[in-house]
Order: sequence, then C-alpha cells, then structure tokens
Amino acid sequence: MPNKSLDSFIFSDPVKRRLIDWRQCKHIIEGIAQGLLYLHKYSRLRTVHRDLKSSNILLDSHMNPKISDFGMARIFFVVICPLNMGCMAFSLQNLMYTLIEIVSGRRNIPFYATDNSSTLLGHAWELWKAEDA
Repeated sequence: MPNKSLDSFIFSDPVKRRLIDWRQCKHIIEGIAQGLLYLHKYSRLRTVHRDLKSSNILLDSHMNPKISDFGMARIFFVVICPLNMGCMAFSLQNLMYTLIEIVSGRRNIPFYATDNSSTLLGHAWELWKAEDA
C-alpha cells in the first residue's frame, strides 16, 4: 500500500502525523468500522479479526483503510454456529483501543501519567472526566 500501515503513519513520522486532520481521522475511523461491520455481519463467512491494531490497518493512496493480517481471525459459519457475541465484543474492544491511538497519536502501551492511569484508555478516561479530552 502506498501509505504503508496506519501505525507507521501516525507513530513513526511526526511530519506525516500532522497531515492527519480531524476530517482525515474520521474518514479512517469510519472505514475501519465499515470493514469490521462487513466482516461481522455481511460477509458470507462471518469473520472476527482478533488482532485489530494500527499496524494491521493499511492505507491506500487516498488514505482509505484496509484491514489486513487475518492470521488470528476466526470464521463463523452462520448455519452451524451463530456469531459469538463474546468474540464480537473482543473485536470491538480492539477497535476502541485503535481509535484512541488514532486520535491521541500515542501507542496503547502501559505508561505512567501524572494522574496515575496505567494505560492509554485509563489516561483518556481521566481526561474525559476532567473535561480536558
């Protein structure tokens, strides 16, 4: 893909990071969500990715996101086994972490901020409660 992965675009190069404005963030986030919706609901073989992260989102020349690396994915045959809601919840949790990474420009790894939150999600929640998001 011309723009490589979302991971390299938002974390590796500060110049490229500044090119992603709010409109572009929204475009990327909506594209990821539409891709997951297709995999979970509309695909002939319903698929749960199970390893959604910014390095597994590729960006084409128009900054359209493409979900990649299905090595850990699970396929659910609708007739035999309806989509397991636990797996879908796990996939949506991964999406939430990816969205927070996109918006914040920070990796979701344990870190220690001044408010004693130990993860990026905890840090985002503390900022939200303080109305400083």
